[in-house]
Amino acid sequence: MAVPVQSLQIPHAPIRIQGNANFTPENGVVGGSGTPDDPYVIAGWQIDASASNAIEIRDTSAPFVIRGVEVVRAGPGVIYYYAAYLANVSDAALRYVNASAGISGFYVLRSTNVSLDRVSVDSIPGVGFVGVQSRNLSVSNASFNGGVLSSDGEGIRFVSNHAYQILVRGARDIVIDRNRVEYAGNPGLILLNWTENAIVSRNVDVGQILTGWAGGGNNTQVIGNTVSGGESGIKGYRDTNLTVSGNNVSSESFAAIMLASSSNVTVRGNRIANSARGVYVDGVTDLLFAHNDFESNLQQADVVSGKRLTWNESYPAAGNRWSDYIGEDMCSGPRQDLCFGPDGIGDAPYVIDPNNKDFLPLMQAPPSPPSNLPPHAGLRVTPESGTTSTLFRFDASSSWDGEDPSSALEVRWDWEGDGTWDTEWSVGKIATHQFPDPGTYGVRVEVRDTAGLTGNTSQTVTVTLPPPVPPAALIAASPTSGTVPLPVSFTSDVTGGVPPYEYHWEFGDGSTSDAPDAIHTYITGGNFTVWMNAQDSSGTLARSDFLWVNVTPAAVNLVVTPPTEFFADASGITVIFSASVTGGTPPYTFHWDFGDGGQSDVPSPTHTYAANGTYAVSVTVTDARGQAVTRTFEFVVPPHSTPPSGVSLTPVVLAASIAVAAVFAILWWNERRRGRAPPGPPKS
Repeated sequence: MAVPVQSLQIPHAPIRIQGNANFTPENGVVGGSGTPDDPYVIAGWQIDASASNAIEIRDTSAPFVIRGVEVVRAGPGVIYYYAAYLANVSDAALRYVNASAGISGFYVLRSTNVSLDRVSVDSIPGVGFVGVQSRNLSVSNASFNGGVLSSDGEGIRFVSNHAYQILVRGARDIVIDRNRVEYAGNPGLILLNWTENAIVSRNVDVGQILTGWAGGGNNTQVIGNTVSGGESGIKGYRDTNLTVSGNNVSSESFAAIMLASSSNVTVRGNRIANSARGVYVDGVTDLLFAHNDFESNLQQADVVSGKRLTWNESYPAAGNRWSDYIGEDMCSGPRQDLCFGPDGIGDAPYVIDPNNKDFLPLMQAPPSPPSNLPPHAGLRVTPESGTTSTLFRFDASSSWDGEDPSSALEVRWDWEGDGTWDTEWSVGKIATHQFPDPGTYGVRVEVRDTAGLTGNTSQTVTVTLPPPVPPAALIAASPTSGTVPLPVSFTSDVTGGVPPYEYHWEFGDGSTSDAPDAIHTYITGGNFTVWMNAQDSSGTLARSDFLWVNVTPAAVNLVVTPPTEFFADASGITVIFSASVTGGTPPYTFHWDFGDGGQSDVPSPTHTYAANGTYAVSVTVTDARGQAVTRTFEFVVPPHSTPPSGVSLTPVVLAASIAVAAVFAILWWNERRRGRAPPGPPKS
């Protein structure tokens, strides 16, 4: 059935738009400015898709609307081009677009917020709608004349359409509601595979609804559908948290309801009729069957295997109605042993097999469930994992209800998944939350419509501790310059990482320390590079920046002590000389010149003068860095006969020598204080 489009469409060549800049009149744009309140409009055209896609739009972010467009096929060919091909677009709406015979329908790739309403595809064979790697896709009130609606992604809404098959794979947050699923009187198929959080509701003319299928599914509701004429009417395979409720399933060649390799399954309030088997169960764990009406199936229930299979609720809620039950209702009570009148529950169990019984079978069919279905709870978490410092965003705005607009739905949140609601009801659908402790949380959201019906869903959020801040090391020194010997105080400040820390200092002169803070004395001059390595308890290493300590070598200070004793013998006058050295950089070398041609390289030499007289004595000292200083003085050697051998110098000579030394010392210290090189000893 084609939907109405604007009459007298104007022929237009196939439209190609890539990027927002190409929304132009030449490309079929008849209005709009590309804003949410005023989207670009492509409307009123008739386009021939014999040789290419009719409308192809790629890589756009501006909102746009395509409406009142007819796509035809004038030429022959075996390739079925699309009426509209959209790739990497957002905020697109297609309204009243009709693809006539020989045209495929609509293809949406890697796009967001795309809706189709009252579109149609006439061709067979043909594709109705395909969504690939997209989010928030809606197709409503569309006719695909035997075509297929197919999508993956997140936020899928297929509502009130006519198609032959509806296929959803690898998707989450799915609504398939009030669709007519058949072609030319042949019942169609709804298939879910690898899905999360889906509702399949109020669909008609369906032959089979397959959930889980090869890949499995989680949190699926199959509610209020009319299913007939297939092989297995409602089949749950590899499903977890599956609810099958309020469906009318009949005339299935294998089983009205087939459950296999699934867990946490509830089957309630269904009519299960006229099929080879009412229900088939194999490999199911934690199953509840209650308030179902089993009518005239060749085999009401076939249980191959399962664990914790329950066929009735507690009294007085009771179990199921079985059309072949032959028991009586004369008694009441949980054990049906209070025989004072009937209570609508059979007095004897309905035996399925030796291991499975409905202990409280209903005598009459249970009332039909209300047509107003509970809302579908949609949930998107961003990000899905984080740390205790992450502010998570929870978005339930995709929640949906068949009777109420989204704005009327209320939500509340259970952050820890512990069964206690942490917030009050609110029409605000977006919330944020930060988890103070690491762990895995099953966050739940419950949605309530104006009738008080509720739906809920959950999503796992993984929270870890934030990774530690890498360790960082800072160092300081005081002072950073001076003269040998120079004591320097070093301090460290290590942050981050995982304490405690290990330390290792390199002072630049070959010395090290493993203390957090240290004092090191430099005994040689130079410009020394200092750094420190810190390692935390997890083995992560941090190196500090470098700092430099500039150590100035001390000047070489030479003090010569004039001799005060000498000895005379047959060979002459023997004198002992000595000098003391400070500063500079050891070791030192000495060179003495005694004024008579004699020399020595020892610190305190002994020299014998052969004749008396006045001699110019000098000594030169050189340190390890090449700094040298020389001291020269005149030394008077008395006549050989005076004084006698082994006797000290005369008092006059001794006094003169001491005076010379004193004058020399005073001059030396005065020059040092002025920063000048000290003079040699005065000459006589």
